[in-house]
Amino acid sequence: MTNADEIKALKAKRANVRRKLTRFINFVNQEENKNKRDEISVRLQGIYSLLQEFEDYHTQIHVFDETQATEDELNNFEDDYYQIISEAKNAINSSTDSSNGSAVSANTLHTYLKALENIKRPTDQWDDLLIHMIAAKFDQHTTVAWESTLSSEIPNMESMFQFLTQRCQMWEAFEANHSFKKRFSNITFFTVLAVFIIQHTAHLEK
Repeated sequence: MTNADEIKALKAKRANVRRKLTRFINFVNQEENKNKRDEISVRLQGIYSLLQEFEDYHTQIHVFDETQATEDELNNFEDDYYQIISEAKNAINSSTDSSNGSAVSANTLHTYLKALENIKRPTDQWDDLLIHMIAAKFDQHTTVAWESTLSSEIPNMESMFQFLTQRCQMWEAFEANHSFKKRFSNITFFTVLAVFIIQHTAHLEK
Protein backbone atom coordinates (compact mmCIF):
# COMPACT_ATOMS: atom_id res chain seq x y z
CA MET A 1 0.00 0.00 0.00
CA THR A 2 1.38 3.41 -0.98
CA ASN A 3 1.51 6.34 1.41
CA ALA A 4 -1.32 7.98 -0.50
CA ASP A 5 -3.48 4.89 -0.11
CA GLU A 6 -2.68 4.64 3.59
CA ILE A 7 -3.54 8.30 4.17
CA LYS A 8 -6.80 7.85 2.27
CA ALA A 9 -7.74 4.83 4.39
CA LEU A 10 -6.89 6.64 7.64
CA LYS A 11 -8.87 9.72 6.63
CA ALA A 12 -11.85 7.51 5.80
CA LYS A 13 -11.70 5.97 9.29
CA ARG A 14 -11.33 9.42 10.85
CA ALA A 15 -14.32 10.66 8.86
CA ASN A 16 -16.38 7.75 10.18
CA VAL A 17 -15.60 8.84 13.74
CA ARG A 18 -16.65 12.37 12.84
CA ARG A 19 -19.96 11.06 11.44
CA LYS A 20 -20.69 9.25 14.71
CA LEU A 21 -20.21 12.48 16.63
CA THR A 22 -22.35 14.42 14.14
CA ARG A 23 -25.21 11.94 14.50
CA PHE A 24 -25.12 12.37 18.27
CA ILE A 25 -25.03 16.17 17.92
CA ASN A 26 -28.07 16.07 15.63
CA PHE A 27 -29.95 13.78 18.02
CA VAL A 28 -29.34 15.95 21.08
CA ASN A 29 -30.23 19.16 19.22
CA GLN A 30 -33.57 17.89 17.90
CA GLU A 31 -36.36 19.51 19.89
CA GLU A 32 -38.40 16.30 20.17
CA ASN A 33 -35.46 14.59 21.90
CA LYS A 34 -34.91 17.20 24.62
CA ASN A 35 -36.82 15.20 27.24
CA LYS A 36 -35.36 11.79 26.31
CA ARG A 37 -33.05 11.81 29.30
CA ASP A 38 -32.46 8.06 29.45
CA GLU A 39 -31.74 7.69 25.74
CA ILE A 40 -29.39 10.67 25.72
CA SER A 41 -27.57 9.18 28.70
CA VAL A 42 -27.19 5.79 27.01
CA ARG A 43 -26.01 7.31 23.74
CA LEU A 44 -23.56 9.53 25.61
CA GLN A 45 -21.74 6.48 26.97
CA GLY A 46 -20.78 5.52 23.43
CA ILE A 47 -19.49 9.00 22.64
CA TYR A 48 -16.74 9.24 25.25
CA SER A 49 -14.36 6.98 23.29
CA LEU A 50 -14.63 8.97 20.06
CA LEU A 51 -12.03 11.58 20.95
CA GLN A 52 -9.37 8.95 21.59
CA GLU A 53 -10.24 7.21 18.31
CA PHE A 54 -10.06 10.48 16.41
CA GLU A 55 -6.72 11.40 17.99
CA ASP A 56 -5.27 7.98 17.14
CA TYR A 57 -6.12 8.40 13.46
CA HIS A 58 -4.95 12.01 13.54
CA THR A 59 -1.54 10.97 14.90
CA GLN A 60 -1.07 8.44 12.11
CA ILE A 61 -2.21 10.92 9.44
CA HIS A 62 0.07 13.60 10.86
CA VAL A 63 3.11 11.47 10.04
CA PHE A 64 2.36 12.00 6.34
CA ASP A 65 0.42 15.26 6.45
CA GLU A 66 1.58 18.07 8.74
CA THR A 67 -0.53 20.79 7.14
CA GLN A 68 -2.61 23.29 9.11
CA ALA A 69 -5.75 21.73 7.65
CA THR A 70 -4.94 18.50 9.48
CA GLU A 71 -4.51 20.36 12.76
CA ASP A 72 -7.76 22.23 12.15
CA GLU A 73 -9.57 18.91 11.76
CA LEU A 74 -8.47 17.89 15.25
CA ASN A 75 -9.20 21.28 16.81
CA ASN A 76 -12.69 21.43 15.30
CA PHE A 77 -13.45 17.90 16.42
CA GLU A 78 -12.32 18.64 19.98
CA ASP A 79 -14.47 21.78 20.11
CA ASP A 80 -17.57 19.93 18.90
CA TYR A 81 -16.84 16.95 21.15
CA TYR A 82 -16.59 18.89 24.39
CA GLN A 83 -19.49 21.18 23.51
CA ILE A 84 -21.96 18.38 22.75
CA ILE A 85 -20.97 16.43 25.86
CA SER A 86 -21.68 19.55 27.92
CA GLU A 87 -25.03 20.07 26.15
CA ALA A 88 -25.99 16.43 26.60
CA LYS A 89 -25.26 16.52 30.32
CA ASN A 90 -27.24 19.75 30.65
CA ALA A 91 -30.18 18.14 28.85
CA ILE A 92 -30.04 15.15 31.22
CA ASN A 93 -29.86 17.37 34.31
CA SER A 94 -32.53 19.76 33.02
CA SER A 95 -34.95 16.91 32.39
CA THR A 96 -34.33 15.55 35.88
CA ASP A 97 -34.85 18.96 37.49
CA SER A 98 -38.02 19.55 35.50
CA SER A 99 -39.47 16.21 36.56
CA ASN A 100 -38.59 16.73 40.22
CA GLY A 101 -39.81 20.32 40.13
CA SER A 102 -43.26 19.21 39.00
CA ALA A 103 -44.02 17.44 42.27
CA VAL A 104 -46.24 19.20 44.77
CA SER A 105 -47.11 18.24 48.32
CA ALA A 106 -50.57 17.49 49.68
CA ASN A 107 -50.13 20.42 52.07
CA THR A 108 -49.79 22.82 49.16
CA LEU A 109 -52.98 21.53 47.59
CA HIS A 110 -54.75 21.81 50.95
CA THR A 111 -53.66 25.45 51.14
CA TYR A 112 -55.15 26.10 47.70
CA LEU A 113 -58.43 24.52 48.77
CA LYS A 114 -58.66 26.56 51.96
CA ALA A 115 -57.94 29.76 50.06
CA LEU A 116 -60.76 29.06 47.61
CA GLU A 117 -63.18 28.16 50.38
CA ASN A 118 -62.29 31.25 52.44
CA ILE A 119 -62.86 33.71 49.62
CA LYS A 120 -66.07 31.89 48.56
CA ARG A 121 -65.42 32.44 44.89
CA PRO A 122 -68.38 31.55 42.65
CA THR A 123 -67.46 28.89 40.12
CA ASP A 124 -68.18 31.06 37.09
CA GLN A 125 -65.46 33.46 38.25
CA TRP A 126 -62.78 30.94 39.14
CA ASP A 127 -60.93 30.80 35.85
CA ASP A 128 -58.65 33.78 36.39
CA LEU A 129 -57.66 32.74 39.91
CA LEU A 130 -57.09 29.07 39.14
CA ILE A 131 -55.13 29.79 35.98
CA HIS A 132 -52.91 32.19 37.91
CA MET A 133 -52.34 29.62 40.66
CA ILE A 134 -51.53 26.85 38.22
CA ALA A 135 -49.29 28.91 35.94
CA ALA A 136 -47.35 30.21 38.95
CA LYS A 137 -46.17 26.63 39.62
CA PHE A 138 -44.90 26.01 36.09
CA ASP A 139 -41.19 25.63 35.48
CA GLN A 140 -39.55 27.60 32.68
CA HIS A 141 -40.13 24.98 29.98
CA THR A 142 -43.79 24.55 30.91
CA THR A 143 -44.33 28.31 31.07
CA VAL A 144 -42.98 28.69 27.54
CA ALA A 145 -45.20 25.84 26.35
CA TRP A 146 -48.28 27.37 28.03
CA GLU A 147 -47.62 30.85 26.66
CA SER A 148 -47.26 29.43 23.16
CA THR A 149 -50.90 28.26 23.35
CA LEU A 150 -52.26 31.70 24.26
CA SER A 151 -54.01 33.97 21.78
CA SER A 152 -55.54 37.44 22.05
CA GLU A 153 -58.46 35.94 23.98
CA ILE A 154 -58.30 35.57 27.75
CA PRO A 155 -57.58 31.90 28.57
CA ASN A 156 -60.20 29.88 30.42
CA MET A 157 -60.06 26.69 32.45
CA GLU A 158 -61.13 24.59 29.48
CA SER A 159 -57.99 25.58 27.60
CA MET A 160 -55.92 25.05 30.75
CA PHE A 161 -57.39 21.55 31.19
CA GLN A 162 -56.48 20.72 27.61
CA PHE A 163 -52.94 21.94 28.18
CA LEU A 164 -52.59 20.04 31.48
CA THR A 165 -53.89 16.86 29.85
CA GLN A 166 -51.24 17.08 27.14
CA ARG A 167 -48.50 17.70 29.70
CA CYS A 168 -49.74 14.83 31.87
CA GLN A 169 -49.59 12.49 28.90
CA MET A 170 -46.06 13.63 28.13
CA TRP A 171 -44.86 13.08 31.69
CA GLU A 172 -46.67 9.76 32.01
CA ALA A 173 -44.81 8.56 28.93
CA PHE A 174 -41.56 9.81 30.45
CA GLU A 175 -42.25 8.24 33.84
CA ALA A 176 -42.99 4.91 32.13
CA ASN A 177 -39.24 4.49 31.73
CA HIS A 178 -38.74 4.50 35.51
CA SER A 179 -39.42 1.94 38.19
CA PHE A 180 -42.93 1.13 39.44
CA LYS A 181 -42.15 2.58 42.85
CA LYS A 182 -40.84 5.84 41.47
CA ARG A 183 -43.77 6.29 39.11
CA PHE A 184 -46.27 6.16 41.94
CA SER A 185 -44.29 7.94 44.65
CA ASN A 186 -43.36 10.96 42.51
CA ILE A 187 -46.78 12.05 41.24
CA THR A 188 -46.43 14.94 38.82
CA PHE A 189 -47.77 18.33 39.75
CA PHE A 190 -50.01 18.48 36.71
CA THR A 191 -51.75 15.18 37.43
CA VAL A 192 -52.38 15.95 41.10
CA LEU A 193 -53.55 19.49 40.45
CA ALA A 194 -55.92 18.41 37.68
CA VAL A 195 -57.55 15.87 40.01
CA PHE A 196 -57.69 18.47 42.78
CA ILE A 197 -59.48 21.02 40.61
CA ILE A 198 -62.00 18.49 39.30
CA GLN A 199 -62.86 17.19 42.78
CA HIS A 200 -63.12 20.53 44.55
CA THR A 201 -64.88 22.35 41.74
CA ALA A 202 -67.64 19.76 42.05
CA HIS A 203 -67.58 20.14 45.86
CA LEU A 204 -67.95 23.93 45.85
CA GLU A 205 -70.68 23.87 43.22
CA LYS A 206 -72.95 21.90 45.57
